[in-house]
Amino acid sequence: MRLIVSYCGREIEVKQTLWQFQTFDHFLDCVSLATGILYDSIICITKQGVQVNEDVMDELLQQKLHTDFEFYVYDRELLYADVDAIVPQLEMELEPRISVPPPVLPMPPTPRSLDVLVAWARDAQLASEARHASAVELHTCIERIHASTCVGLANLQSHTDGIKNAVNKLEEIASRELASMEDLLKRHELDLYVLSRIVIHPKLLGKAPEESETRQRTLGDYVSATKMRMVAEVCGKELEQLQERYAATLQTEFHLSVDLADLVSEVEQTHLGPSTETLTQIQGTYPRLLEAVHKIEAQCLPDDNGWPVADKLSADDVAQLNTMAKGVSDDEATIVQSLECLTSDRNELVHRHLNLVQDISSLQSDYAELGAALAEIDAAFSSPKLDGFKHLTRLKKMLWAYGASLIEGVRRSEFTRLFMDKAQRLAELMAQFSEAELMRRKEHAVHVMAQLPWEVVIDTHPPALDISTKRRETRSTHTFDREDITSFFQQLDALDAEISDADPSRSWSPVSEVRYELQQLADRLDHAQDTFTTIARRELQLDDDDVTEDGSEKSGAPPSPHRSQRDDEALRRQLVLAHERTQRLEAELARRTAEWSDERQALQLAADTAQSRLEASVRSDLAQSINDPVAAQLARLGERMRTLQVNGDAKDVERLRTDLANAQAQLGQGSSLWQDVRPLVARTKALHAYARAPDALNLADLPQEVDDAEMSEAETLAALRTLDVPQFYTEMYSRLEWLVAHARRWQKSSRSTQEKYNVLAAAAREKLSVAHFAPGCLALFLPTRFSNNYWAAFNVGDPNYYVRPTDSLAQYMAKHEWLVARITSVETCVAQPGNECMSAGTTYYLLDIEGYEDPAVLLRSPGPVRRVSDPFHGAARTSRSSSLSGSAAPWQPRADAPQLALTVDGSAQKLATPRVPSTATQALTRIQRASSSATP
Repeated sequence: MRLIVSYCGREIEVKQTLWQFQTFDHFLDCVSLATGILYDSIICITKQGVQVNEDVMDELLQQKLHTDFEFYVYDRELLYADVDAIVPQLEMELEPRISVPPPVLPMPPTPRSLDVLVAWARDAQLASEARHASAVELHTCIERIHASTCVGLANLQSHTDGIKNAVNKLEEIASRELASMEDLLKRHELDLYVLSRIVIHPKLLGKAPEESETRQRTLGDYVSATKMRMVAEVCGKELEQLQERYAATLQTEFHLSVDLADLVSEVEQTHLGPSTETLTQIQGTYPRLLEAVHKIEAQCLPDDNGWPVADKLSADDVAQLNTMAKGVSDDEATIVQSLECLTSDRNELVHRHLNLVQDISSLQSDYAELGAALAEIDAAFSSPKLDGFKHLTRLKKMLWAYGASLIEGVRRSEFTRLFMDKAQRLAELMAQFSEAELMRRKEHAVHVMAQLPWEVVIDTHPPALDISTKRRETRSTHTFDREDITSFFQQLDALDAEISDADPSRSWSPVSEVRYELQQLADRLDHAQDTFTTIARRELQLDDDDVTEDGSEKSGAPPSPHRSQRDDEALRRQLVLAHERTQRLEAELARRTAEWSDERQALQLAADTAQSRLEASVRSDLAQSINDPVAAQLARLGERMRTLQVNGDAKDVERLRTDLANAQAQLGQGSSLWQDVRPLVARTKALHAYARAPDALNLADLPQEVDDAEMSEAETLAALRTLDVPQFYTEMYSRLEWLVAHARRWQKSSRSTQEKYNVLAAAAREKLSVAHFAPGCLALFLPTRFSNNYWAAFNVGDPNYYVRPTDSLAQYMAKHEWLVARITSVETCVAQPGNECMSAGTTYYLLDIEGYEDPAVLLRSPGPVRRVSDPFHGAARTSRSSSLSGSAAPWQPRADAPQLALTVDGSAQKLATPRVPSTATQALTRIQRASSSATP
């Protein structure tokens, strides 16, 4: 199996397989020994984003495919550490290597010089080979670090998917439960009023009303309105708290979803394309370097007989060898520069990876807390605190229960009458059936048994069915009829009309809802006869089937034609009914499917629209917050480029070509040539003087040119004639591209340095100063032995700093023994003769302070610094104050300076500028001079 350390991209090959570990603890011990991470700090995740634990390990061991497993290992301590403090320890630095310039072969070459050149080429080959291997390893580490970030994000997304499913289920349950609770609270007063108006049927009471009772009982008599209102009040408070918790949980889930979308977008914005291009550049340069080294060895090494080849090399061969050596040196420099870029990319990606992983860990902790909150809310719906809603539910269903009980009484009364009627008919039917059997037995005794000489012992009397049709005693039984239901419904209709008239704006009525449900129960009273008929038919059909099967098995005789015909007709009718029912069901299914499809499309469209609006809003806000400083930098560079491009407009090119044509025409004028060329030469000298100024183009790396002051007028005109204007502007455009690319790299480094400086400056503002006091410093002041009105700053080797006394400060000093304040200004003073505290001529300083009464002032950013003239310490204090008061404005190149001096990562390393041929440089100077003379 393979282990990949996330923060550095290192891959560790473990020879043991996963099946060789007996327990999960043994596996973690092996990972700890291999990676150097503490046992308790190991977080191991598969490449699918699943965190490894005992259950996951058991699932992996049960897999039949014995493949190599790949695990990404994270250090838990890095999830809570300070990134700025950890990153310098994880950064990679290249070993400094002094680049040796290629030796120049003399003419004629010597065997010694050839050996030196070959040795130099081989050293360059070995160094480049090592750098090429390092570049490949660095790029692989970059890919692994990015993959580790993606794996951590996948683990977070798998965790959030479970939380989101729980949120959806809870939302479905909570919306239904909360709506029901709100409905109970809204209608409990109306329910109490309705129950007080519903008169109870006397037969439904447990006992007969006493004669002394003149008022009829109502449903409201069995409910305590005061207690129900108290219960409703308590339930309202509990419901309000539950709704607040539920709304806060949903709001938290929404914010976490937005944070997750931002985090996913930030991870997706990490592109490894520049690093891949840098590696491709190294891989393209390295073979070319090897080929050049092999050619140098082939031309410089002795021949097969061991004789030196120095005498055989011509001047062209020596020049070719010098050119190849120069190419090897340039290729080696390119590889070194590309390797430095890869190292910088790796270090930046480590910093970005740690920040993203910490964000992922923080977001995962927030989702864990959200899961706990969801569980608490789910448990709150079944909490005993909400038992009061059960009483409100009984209050709501009490009217329906009374109506259903009345309808049930009517149903039972009708069932008794129906049962007695069917029993009477069944008794008559069985009596007729028994009488027919008796007549048949008598005929058998007369016509058959009389022919036998003995008495046959068989049953003579048929079986009899004793069915008692006597009714039970009904004196204690209450009977109901349909008129009771009709009267109750009329009472409900009148009450519904009364409620509607009292409040016409009400869109619903609890009475009408109960009326509708009870009407459905009343309609079922007419189905009692159908129920009996269905049961009888089913029983009789079962008897016919049993008789048919028994007769077929016993006799084996074919069924009668009449019975087969009846069965065929019955089956045919059943088939037709089943076909019709199938068609109705298919039509209903098609209609429901179409409706569901339309609703689903509408919901999907609404969801997509809302999601797109949300993503667009979030992305626009994120892009605006991130790209504002970058856009300003790019705008300034674009303005600079447009300014330079305007100078190279086509009109200027045409004007320059016209000037060249005029100069060539003036070349044949003979005696007037000098008078026409003299102003041009003067402007050439002036432009050359400007080019050698500090703000001019830094051409130190260009080949040495001939001084323009020493050039003759004829050479100047020759350079103007041979100038290739398109090539000149192409070289200018390439230099501008190079300038923009390195400016962006410098801006990235400057931004990182500025952030570190801000952290150090903020830390410095919170520390007490004991020396070199300046405006903005935080100092401790103590009373002196001279006077209680003069307090001095606590110092180490830097005395004579005293607080300027004021009235408010004197009152504060009288009540305290020390104070901490921030210095706002420093005034330099000299002790005069007669001063009791110090000798004459002694320099001391009076300080103005603030923040000793309100400590919050000490944490605010310092105000404007008042600078005091001090011939000895003023400059130092002023610079220190400015450094503490805020960061300096970022460096901006001068608009008129074509030179670019960059400092990357604090090391003054001059970036190599593109080399421009000497002729093109001279032509540049003259074209600029001509354009300056032609432009007013």
